[in-house]
Order: sequence, then structure tokens, then C-alpha cells
Amino acid sequence: MLLNKDIAQKLVNNIMENLGHNINIMNDDGIIIASGSPDRIGTYHQVAAKVIELNKRIDIFEDNTGEYIGVKEGINMPFYFQTRLAGVIGITGNPVEIESIAMLVKMTAEIMIEQEYYKEKIQSRQNHKSLFVNKLLTSFVSEDVTELSLWARKLGYDLTIKRVACLISIDTIYVPVTSKNTAKLDSIKKLITETLKVSPHHSKQDITTSIDINTIIILKTINDTDSKSVKEQLSEYFAPIHEALKEKLGRSLLFGIGSYHENILDLKESYGEAHTMIDFAEKMKVSEGFFYISDYILEYFFYKLPSSLHHHFLDQYRKELLERPEIAETIKALVKNSTNVADTAKELYVHRNTVLFRINKIKELFGIDPLHDDRDRLIMRLIDFYIRYYL
Repeated sequence: MLLNKDIAQKLVNNIMENLGHNINIMNDDGIIIASGSPDRIGTYHQVAAKVIELNKRIDIFEDNTGEYIGVKEGINMPFYFQTRLAGVIGITGNPVEIESIAMLVKMTAEIMIEQEYYKEKIQSRQNHKSLFVNKLLTSFVSEDVTELSLWARKLGYDLTIKRVACLISIDTIYVPVTSKNTAKLDSIKKLITETLKVSPHHSKQDITTSIDINTIIILKTINDTDSKSVKEQLSEYFAPIHEALKEKLGRSLLFGIGSYHENILDLKESYGEAHTMIDFAEKMKVSEGFFYISDYILEYFFYKLPSSLHHHFLDQYRKELLERPEIAETIKALVKNSTNVADTAKELYVHRNTVLFRINKIKELFGIDPLHDDRDRLIMRLIDFYIRYYL
């Protein structure tokens, strides 16, 4: 029976609270699964069994209650799902007086079954989609492509279409991951998914699903594949979505976006890049905004190196800066402002000469000249990233 025990009991409780009549709901075996009399749940209902056998309503009046064991005056009627008998509803009372109530209850039960059916159908598709995406992002051998293509076709997707992996992360500071907040996180993810699907730039070939408790993945279809065009297409797609979600949620979200890879099995590389962007943003203490891998190639290379190399080559700089927070702050501002001294001074609320003095201090401490040497500018960026990454 599609109307499960919990849903059936809620229906019984609501009707009894509002209408005052005792209700029994029986499954298609004649067993009571919900009732206003809890002690009757799980017991056999003789009249319901007869209703199922005859596939028609049976009214019990006060003068014929003796024909059945343990039966009170009332209406017992079958209810259906897509023309198939789903169960029986029994309502206590004079059949003449409760006729309209009985029809209302029957209609409500059938609507609830319909809703549960489509809810389960949607959930089943979502589960299949999540399993498919997981398989797609963990496949390494070409033999898997045929299986993946068949699976995709069943879900309505064409794997020959070009796609880029994008992630939307819900800030777990905003909604801490706890058992109490699971429902809230689910409702936020549902809102995000619905907003994505009504976007004018969303395609039926865009594969969207939840991959963990606070992350949604979109395998977004694209046309042109050069990095500049990819960013333009995805910016056009995400900009209105970002604004709509900001209005609905009262805050921005964090977007991590990978690059295009030609081989379908390399879509997992695009996913890895998007995931790295989320991780990078969180390490930088940023909880909202857009992070395209194409804008953070150096940081991505850094991320891909073993941490042992990070520490071996860069920890010496961190140790020097532990007691010089103003120098660390200046390095951060210089990196952010592309070593523009005036903009750096403005951000730090200090005089231009103070920035120049600190740059000279950087030269003295580390032997690098970030204003005039591109390689030294690169080293300064790595120092800044290392300090912030391992803070």
C-alpha cells in the first residue's frame, strides 16, 4: 500500500480532530494500519476484507451491526490509486449523516496517495541521479563509458554534450551541521535546486544533484570551451541565480567552478578543481562569492603539491613573520592589489611611504623585490597563500 502507516495515521488524527468521527484505515489485506483507537492497529477488519473482496462500499447500520464481529455503525469504502484498489476507509457514524464526510475522507486519502507516489518517484530519480553522478566522478577506465552512457540515457542525459563541474556550498557556519539542522539544510538545498531549474539559462541537460549534506553539484552544459568563454557562459548562468538566492536566503553562497575537460572520464578533474576552489575559499575564511579555477591556477598548483613541500620551502617565511604581523598584513594587501603601492596604502589606511618602508623590510628579510621582479612577486604570493592556508 502506497499510503504508509505514518501518513495514514496523520490523516486519521487530522480528520478526527476537525470532524470528530472515529476513522480506521485498512490496507489491501484488510489489516488496520491507522486508527483513532490505537489498540486496533494491526488487527484484522472483517468488513474491510469483504469490501476488498466485493470491491464495493459496505454501509453498516445500527440494526445490522451483529452481522460482523466487533463492527460499529458506519461507512466502509474502498479507495484507489490509478484505478487499483489501495485499501479501505472506515468511518464510524450513521451512514446517512456522514455521507459527505466519507466522500471527503476518501478523496483526501486518494490525493495523499498520489502525492506520496510522485514524491517517491522524484526521490527515486534523485537517488538514481546521485548514484550516477557518483559513478561518473569515480570512473577511471574507458570500459565504464558505455555503462555510464546507457545509465545517462535512462535518466534523459546525453554524455556527448560538453559540461563543466560547478559546486554550490552552504556555509556550515550559517547552518551548522547537526541532526537538528538536517531538515533546514535539506530545505535550503531544495530551494537552491528549484532556483537553478527555473533559471532562463538552465538546460534539461544540466545535471544537478546533492553530493553531501551541504554541497550541490551542477554539471553545467557549455557551448564554447576556451577558458574565457567558459567563464562568460557560467557567469551569465549564475549571476541571476546568485541574486535570486541572496534575496530568498538573506545571504550569498559560495560557488566553486572547474574547467572544461574534453574526455568524459575527466569530468572528475573538473569536479576536483571546483572542490579545490571551495576548499581554497574556506581556507581563506571566505564563505561567499565565485571562485573560478581559471582565476586561481597558481593556488591550484600549490594545492596539488604535497604539504611536505609547502612546509620545506615556505615555513621559514612564516616563522619570520610570526612577530611581524604588520609585514604579513602588508604582503596580503600587496597581493590583493597587484603590488600597487597607492591601493595597498589605501586599504591599510597608512601613508604610501609606510608601505614603501615595509616593502624594503620584505627585501631585507627575504631577499625578494616584489615591485620589480616577477619571480619575487610570485614568491610573495606563495608566502601569502602559505600563511593564510596554514593559519
